[in-house]
Amino acid sequence: RGKRAARLVSADDVHTPKDKMQSLLIPLALGFSPGLVPRTSGVEQRAAVAMAAKRIALGIVGPGLVGGEVMAQIEATTALLEKQGLEVVVAAVSELKPDADGKLQGWQVCSDTSLSIADFKAALADPAAGEAGDFGKMADHLTGVADHAVIIDTTASEFVSNMYDMWLGKGVHVVTPNKKVGSGDLKRWKSCVAAMEKTGAKWGDETTV
Repeated sequence: RGKRAARLVSADDVHTPKDKMQSLLIPLALGFSPGLVPRTSGVEQRAAVAMAAKRIALGIVGPGLVGGEVMAQIEATTALLEKQGLEVVVAAVSELKPDADGKLQGWQVCSDTSLSIADFKAALADPAAGEAGDFGKMADHLTGVADHAVIIDTTASEFVSNMYDMWLGKGVHVVTPNKKVGSGDLKRWKSCVAAMEKTGAKWGDETTV
Protein backbone atom coordinates (compact mmCIF):
# COMPACT_ATOMS: atom_id res chain seq x y z
CA ARG A 1 0.00 0.00 0.00
CA GLY A 2 2.99 2.32 -0.21
CA LYS A 3 3.97 4.53 2.71
CA ARG A 4 3.12 3.36 6.22
CA ALA A 5 3.63 4.93 9.59
CA ALA A 6 6.84 3.97 11.38
CA ARG A 7 6.63 1.55 14.24
CA LEU A 8 7.74 3.42 17.34
CA VAL A 9 8.36 0.49 19.65
CA SER A 10 8.77 -3.24 19.13
CA ALA A 11 9.01 -6.07 21.62
CA ASP A 12 12.75 -6.31 20.98
CA ASP A 13 13.30 -2.68 21.88
CA VAL A 14 12.25 -2.83 25.54
CA HIS A 15 13.76 -4.29 28.68
CA THR A 16 12.96 -2.63 32.02
CA PRO A 17 9.85 -0.58 32.88
CA LYS A 18 11.92 2.63 32.73
CA ASP A 19 13.41 1.61 29.42
CA LYS A 20 9.92 0.85 28.14
CA MET A 21 8.53 4.26 28.96
CA GLN A 22 11.56 6.02 27.53
CA SER A 23 11.21 3.91 24.38
CA LEU A 24 7.59 4.99 24.04
CA LEU A 25 7.77 8.66 24.96
CA ILE A 26 11.19 9.87 23.84
CA PRO A 27 10.37 8.95 20.21
CA LEU A 28 7.07 10.79 20.62
CA ALA A 29 8.91 13.96 21.51
CA LEU A 30 11.77 13.58 19.07
CA GLY A 31 9.69 12.28 16.18
CA PHE A 32 6.54 14.33 16.71
CA SER A 33 8.23 17.59 17.77
CA PRO A 34 10.86 18.45 15.18
CA GLY A 35 13.70 20.44 16.66
CA LEU A 36 13.14 19.36 20.26
CA VAL A 37 16.70 18.15 20.59
CA PRO A 38 19.36 19.09 18.03
CA ARG A 39 21.22 16.10 16.64
CA THR A 40 24.33 16.85 18.66
CA SER A 41 26.05 15.00 21.45
CA GLY A 42 27.53 15.44 24.90
CA VAL A 43 27.10 18.70 26.79
CA GLU A 44 25.33 20.50 23.94
CA GLN A 45 22.63 17.84 23.68
CA ARG A 46 22.03 17.67 27.43
CA ALA A 47 21.78 21.44 27.61
CA ALA A 48 19.36 21.48 24.68
CA VAL A 49 17.11 18.93 26.37
CA ALA A 50 17.06 20.91 29.61
CA MET A 51 16.23 24.18 27.84
CA ALA A 52 13.65 22.76 25.43
CA ALA A 53 11.29 21.03 27.86
CA LYS A 54 8.10 20.03 26.10
CA ARG A 55 4.64 19.36 27.47
CA ILE A 56 2.87 16.37 25.97
CA ALA A 57 -0.85 15.79 26.59
CA LEU A 58 -1.83 12.14 26.46
CA GLY A 59 -5.25 10.63 26.01
CA ILE A 60 -5.61 6.96 26.95
CA VAL A 61 -8.38 5.00 25.23
CA GLY A 62 -9.09 1.70 26.96
CA PRO A 63 -7.15 1.80 30.25
CA GLY A 64 -7.27 -1.95 30.81
CA LEU A 65 -4.24 -4.23 31.04
CA VAL A 66 -2.14 -2.37 28.45
CA GLY A 67 -3.51 1.12 29.03
CA GLY A 68 -3.24 0.70 32.78
CA GLU A 69 0.39 -0.34 32.41
CA VAL A 70 1.10 2.75 30.30
CA MET A 71 -0.39 4.94 33.04
CA ALA A 72 1.58 3.08 35.73
CA GLN A 73 4.84 3.51 33.82
CA ILE A 74 4.20 7.22 33.32
CA GLU A 75 3.62 7.64 37.05
CA ALA A 76 6.74 5.62 37.87
CA THR A 77 9.00 7.52 35.47
CA THR A 78 7.81 11.11 35.89
CA ALA A 79 11.12 12.31 37.32
CA LEU A 80 13.10 10.44 34.67
CA LEU A 81 11.01 11.96 31.88
CA GLU A 82 11.44 15.43 33.35
CA LYS A 83 15.20 14.95 33.19
CA GLN A 84 14.74 14.24 29.50
CA GLY A 85 12.91 17.53 29.12
CA LEU A 86 9.42 16.03 28.96
CA GLU A 87 6.34 16.96 30.98
CA VAL A 88 3.89 14.17 30.24
CA VAL A 89 0.29 14.90 31.25
CA VAL A 90 -2.39 12.21 31.11
CA ALA A 91 -5.11 14.71 30.32
CA ALA A 92 -7.92 12.37 29.25
CA VAL A 93 -8.95 8.76 29.77
CA SER A 94 -11.76 7.02 27.88
CA GLU A 95 -13.51 3.85 29.01
CA LEU A 96 -16.87 2.07 28.93
CA LYS A 97 -18.97 2.82 32.00
CA PRO A 98 -22.35 1.38 33.03
CA ASP A 99 -25.26 3.82 32.98
CA ALA A 100 -28.16 3.89 35.45
CA ASP A 101 -29.63 0.81 33.75
CA GLY A 102 -26.34 -1.06 33.83
CA LYS A 103 -25.73 -0.70 30.09
CA LEU A 104 -22.15 0.06 29.09
CA GLN A 105 -21.73 3.45 27.46
CA GLY A 106 -18.78 5.43 26.15
CA TRP A 107 -17.39 7.63 28.92
CA GLN A 108 -14.41 9.87 29.45
CA VAL A 109 -12.76 12.03 32.07
CA CYS A 110 -10.67 15.03 31.07
CA SER A 111 -8.34 17.21 33.12
CA ASP A 112 -5.87 20.04 32.63
CA THR A 113 -3.53 18.29 35.06
CA SER A 114 -2.26 14.73 34.90
CA LEU A 115 -4.69 11.99 35.91
CA SER A 116 -3.26 9.19 38.02
CA ILE A 117 -4.58 5.64 38.04
CA ALA A 118 -6.21 6.44 41.39
CA ASP A 119 -7.88 9.53 39.89
CA PHE A 120 -9.23 7.51 36.99
CA LYS A 121 -10.56 4.70 39.19
CA ALA A 122 -12.24 7.19 41.53
CA ALA A 123 -13.92 8.94 38.60
CA LEU A 124 -15.03 5.62 37.12
CA ALA A 125 -16.63 4.66 40.44
CA ASP A 126 -18.40 8.03 40.81
CA PRO A 127 -21.69 8.19 38.85
CA ALA A 128 -21.42 11.98 38.69
CA ALA A 129 -17.83 12.15 37.46
CA GLY A 130 -16.69 12.49 33.89
CA GLU A 131 -18.90 12.86 30.83
CA ALA A 132 -20.30 10.95 27.89
CA GLY A 133 -17.62 9.71 25.54
CA ASP A 134 -16.85 12.08 22.68
CA PHE A 135 -13.60 11.37 20.83
CA GLY A 136 -13.70 14.65 18.93
CA LYS A 137 -14.10 16.62 22.15
CA MET A 138 -11.35 14.52 23.73
CA ALA A 139 -8.94 15.42 20.93
CA ASP A 140 -9.82 19.11 21.19
CA HIS A 141 -9.23 19.01 24.93
CA LEU A 142 -5.77 17.49 24.47
CA THR A 143 -4.70 20.13 21.94
CA GLY A 144 -5.87 22.77 24.40
CA VAL A 145 -3.72 21.34 27.20
CA ALA A 146 -0.47 21.14 25.23
CA ASP A 147 0.97 21.92 21.83
CA HIS A 148 1.87 18.24 21.47
CA ALA A 149 -1.14 15.92 21.84
CA VAL A 150 -1.07 12.13 21.60
CA ILE A 151 -3.86 9.57 21.85
CA ILE A 152 -2.85 6.04 22.83
CA ASP A 153 -5.46 3.54 21.70
CA THR A 154 -5.03 0.23 23.52
CA THR A 155 -8.30 -1.27 22.30
CA ALA A 156 -9.02 -3.62 19.42
CA SER A 157 -12.17 -1.68 18.56
CA GLU A 158 -13.25 -0.99 14.98
CA PHE A 159 -15.26 1.97 16.26
CA VAL A 160 -12.16 3.51 17.83
CA SER A 161 -10.09 2.67 14.74
CA ASN A 162 -12.52 4.75 12.70
CA MET A 163 -11.49 7.78 14.77
CA TYR A 164 -7.85 7.78 13.67
CA ASP A 165 -8.24 9.95 10.58
CA MET A 166 -10.26 12.48 12.56
CA TRP A 167 -7.62 12.61 15.31
CA LEU A 168 -4.79 12.91 12.83
CA GLY A 169 -6.73 15.60 10.99
CA LYS A 170 -6.81 17.61 14.22
CA GLY A 171 -3.04 17.29 14.53
CA VAL A 172 -3.22 14.68 17.29
CA HIS A 173 -0.63 11.90 17.05
CA VAL A 174 -1.86 8.31 17.41
CA VAL A 175 0.03 5.45 19.05
CA THR A 176 -1.47 1.98 19.19
CA PRO A 177 -0.77 -1.76 19.31
CA ASN A 178 -3.90 -2.08 17.15
CA LYS A 179 -3.26 -3.34 13.60
CA LYS A 180 -6.81 -2.86 12.32
CA VAL A 181 -6.28 0.42 10.51
CA GLY A 182 -3.04 -0.72 8.91
CA SER A 183 -4.48 -4.02 7.71
CA GLY A 184 -8.14 -3.18 7.20
CA ASP A 185 -10.14 -1.02 4.83
CA LEU A 186 -7.92 0.68 2.23
CA LYS A 187 -10.10 3.80 2.08
CA ARG A 188 -9.73 4.31 5.83
CA TRP A 189 -5.97 3.82 5.63
CA LYS A 190 -5.68 6.35 2.79
CA SER A 191 -7.75 8.82 4.81
CA CYS A 192 -5.28 8.50 7.69
CA VAL A 193 -2.31 9.03 5.37
CA ALA A 194 -3.96 12.12 3.86
CA ALA A 195 -4.63 13.51 7.34
CA MET A 196 -0.99 12.98 8.36
CA GLU A 197 0.25 14.72 5.24
CA LYS A 198 -2.08 17.66 5.91
CA THR A 199 -1.29 18.24 9.59
CA GLY A 200 2.08 16.59 10.16
CA ALA A 201 0.63 14.33 12.84
CA LYS A 202 2.16 10.86 13.14
CA TRP A 203 0.62 7.42 13.53
CA GLY A 204 2.68 4.66 15.16
CA ASP A 205 1.25 1.13 15.17
CA GLU A 206 2.27 -2.26 16.57
CA THR A 207 3.57 -0.60 19.75
CA THR A 208 3.99 -2.34 23.08
CA VAL A 209 4.66 -1.72 26.73
